[in-house]
This record gives sequence, structure tokens and C-alpha cells, in this order.
Amino acid sequence: MATIMITHDLGVVAEVCDDVMVMYAGKPAEFTHAKEIFTNSKHPYTEGLLHSIPKITPDKKKLQAIEGQPPDLRHLPQGCSFAPRCSKAMESCLTQDPKMRKVGDNHQVRCLLYEDIESTKAVTT
Repeated sequence: MATIMITHDLGVVAEVCDDVMVMYAGKPAEFTHAKEIFTNSKHPYTEGLLHSIPKITPDKKKLQAIEGQPPDLRHLPQGCSFAPRCSKAMESCLTQDPKMRKVGDNHQVRCLLYEDIESTKAVTT
């Protein structure tokens, strides 16, 4: 039996989920085991989400927001939907829509940062 849960609460994800698919603008951005998302995230959006979680530590670091605004889903930008907000965006991100790429065992990411890795293989979605 399987259950699909849709949430923005990464604390719940950590406690309940085995596998996680992070979505951005209606498309998968990253898919892997829940533990892997928290220890070895690959997509800049996933990294941004993780940096925006408050932490219970004595050093009280300021939360890092993801700059910019989410896109209008009726008029998505050309290329990667996250590119206008991405701190790692390259010029090609503005024109090319990335495909899901295998970047490890049971780990896939939709990002041009991983497009040139020889060991990656396109995954149809």
C-alpha cells in the first residue's frame, strides 16, 4: 500500500515519508529517499527550502529566503521555471527546459547543473 502526501512541511516529510518528490511550478525538481533530501539535496530549489527551515540551535542564524517570486503558472518562463530565482542559474537555464537526470541510486534531479555529468542518464517523466 502507498500513500501520497502533499505538504510544505518538511518536518512532516522527515517523520513520515520514505521517498520525496520536490515539485516546482508543477514539475518534479528532485526525487530521492527522504533522508537523502536532507543530507544530499541536489536541486537549488530543494537547497533553498532546506535553508529556510528554522533550526533550534544557540547560534540563531537568520533564515535564508528564496529570492524573487514564484512564476505565474499560466505564463511559465522559457527554459527552467526556477531560473529567475536561482542563485546558480546559467545562461542556458533561461532557454533550455532541463530533463530529469539520474544523479545517484534512486536520486533524480531536473537541473542543467547536472546535464554534463557523464554518468547521468535522462529519465522520462
